[in-house]
Amino acid sequence: MRKSIVIAVSFLICLSCKKEPVLPRDQVITNMLVNNLWTIQNVDVDNVDKTSDFSGMTLDFDPTTYVTTNGAPVWPVSGTWILDITQSETIVRDADFLITINEISDSKLVLALEWDGTLDGGR
Repeated sequence: MRKSIVIAVSFLICLSCKKEPVLPRDQVITNMLVNNLWTIQNVDVDNVDKTSDFSGMTLDFDPTTYVTTNGAPVWPVSGTWILDITQSETIVRDADFLITINEISDSKLVLALEWDGTLDGGR
């Protein structure tokens, strides 16, 4: 009887040691993007603080689409996106607009993009 108890305990310990599968990097990034509602903390345009131009901006990703609040004119109200990690971690927005992910975690997202439009008469 004593032997069967030891075996049962050993078996339970082994079950609790089961490792979670390691997800590919693209799936990890997609999960972080999709599982958060991102609120803008700061915006720099050519090293000039333009955060006030995007006051209250949010960015919400679903697996293939996004929705923004107060992102105009740089971010459309909604559109599509895919993740491209072939050379760098890049969001391809609306089929051809590239946005580089400089940093991502469960609580922080830093994006960089080239945009040719104007903000308040300037770039």
